[in-house]
Amino acid sequence: MHSFSNPTQGTPEGNVTYVRGTDPDDFWAHFRSGASVSIVRGRGCHYPRLPSAAPSTRAYYELFAKRFPHLGRVLDAGCGAGVGTRVLTRQYRKVLAVDSDPKALAFCREFARHAETLQVDIEGGVQREPCSGAIAVDVLGQTQDPRRFMRSLRRALLEGAPLLVAEARAELTQRLEAPARRAFSSLELARLLEVSGFRFAEWVLEDSSFLVCAVTAHEDGVWQILESAERAVADAEHKRTTSSIQRAARQLDELSSKAEGLAHYQTEALLLEARLGWLERSGDRTAEALLSAQRIGSGDARASARLSDLMLEVGAVGDALELALSALRVDPTHPEAAGAFARAVTKLGHHDAFGAWRAAHALSPSDPTVASALAEAAASRGDTGFGIQVFRQVRSYGDRLPADFCLALAWMLEAEGKTADARIEARIARALAPKDPEVQALCVHLGC
Repeated sequence: MHSFSNPTQGTPEGNVTYVRGTDPDDFWAHFRSGASVSIVRGRGCHYPRLPSAAPSTRAYYELFAKRFPHLGRVLDAGCGAGVGTRVLTRQYRKVLAVDSDPKALAFCREFARHAETLQVDIEGGVQREPCSGAIAVDVLGQTQDPRRFMRSLRRALLEGAPLLVAEARAELTQRLEAPARRAFSSLELARLLEVSGFRFAEWVLEDSSFLVCAVTAHEDGVWQILESAERAVADAEHKRTTSSIQRAARQLDELSSKAEGLAHYQTEALLLEARLGWLERSGDRTAEALLSAQRIGSGDARASARLSDLMLEVGAVGDALELALSALRVDPTHPEAAGAFARAVTKLGHHDAFGAWRAAHALSPSDPTVASALAEAAASRGDTGFGIQVFRQVRSYGDRLPADFCLALAWMLEAEGKTADARIEARIARALAPKDPEVQALCVHLGC
């Protein structure tokens, strides 16, 4: 293997030297201890003095240590390469560094040698004694389920433990790169924390490229009930049986009674109520719940966005557009608001449906449904090449994708004359949905 030293070798902090591998983003990190660690440069995490798309987050760790100097065991949730973990070990006697990336964690073990490291997906839980403080920087936007992540993190903390959260601030012009799935508005980030067992304390930074806030672990007796109700409704949507729907309704009744007087929980309960109403094919129940959620959660774009989609279902396209615009006025960077607006203008046949879908995709680049709509809008303009790029961006996240996604990509590849690639996608679609007539027709057309 041909390799050569990276110009940033010999970093004084951590005594690490980088040697490039066969691929431009593959490196070996050599430490003075004699250890060598294979790493991949990318958006996932920042390595000290190795230029990459990942931002340096060390300043937030220094802020945390200065702000909360007297803590016991501290959790670095999503530690990455350990640049911030090293800062924590200088301030605290016990630091637990947790990450799901084995390469980044191996680097962290060498770079922050005084920390305890644990390779685990936090969404599945951290099986260690509760910590007295935590920091989560540039990690929520990379998770598939931010709520599940925050609730698992909450379970890893003692009551009253401080938590500092720093996440990229959402912008309409943003360009996210895998594994970054989304950025947040201050409204959305605060709401996420408040329904995950945390009490909001203050914004530390709100007008920079990162939103930074301080919260404390708080036992209000409701967030676990909300979590159970969400699971029950999702189970009912999956099974669609009378017993599962009844079980979800009971969970929802308990949540509604506990949420009385708590606007953020009442909004969540009503949004779940709307999902049950839709499952039972009750348009009136769905609309009534969403209208109530819109009234109670005036700073929440989701109710208006979902009402917009409901209006599209009944053919009231003008009302759908007005509601989508209302959602955007509440939070112009909310993915659901952007998606509702794009669906409404597409239904209206607006000339800039492509622009609307492009904005929606920028806010949720890993969403295959949004990507498919954008690719279709691009193809209608004769730009199938752009559509293929969009599909490939979604695939870079490594998620399990539906047969429809592979089907649409195959047709675009075939239109671009990339028949061999189209056949590969067709075979994947056939493996996922062998009896789908559209997939079968594609395979016959491509001769595979």
